[in-house]
Amino acid sequence: MVPSRDRETLTLARAEGLTTHDAAYLELAIRRDLPLSTPNTALGDAARRSGVAAMPWGAVVPPRRVPFGASARLARREALRS
Repeated sequence: MVPSRDRETLTLARAEGLTTHDAAYLELAIRRDLPLSTPNTALGDAARRSGVAAMPWGAVVPPRRVPFGASARLARREALRS
């Protein structure tokens, strides 16, 4: 028996003409509502057809700074106020 998520990935691969590897990335982006950045034209086109935001290859989202100690407590307090 094929698990549900694997079945969805295989269906997506067949429908979009992707490898299962590429379809797995696309399925994850769809499920988690995340943008996708790839140099693979077929995967980028399939992402756009699926409603996934396709970012330019090499686009980097800057990491969030995670405060520690007293500054972490202050950041949590500020977040609760907003």
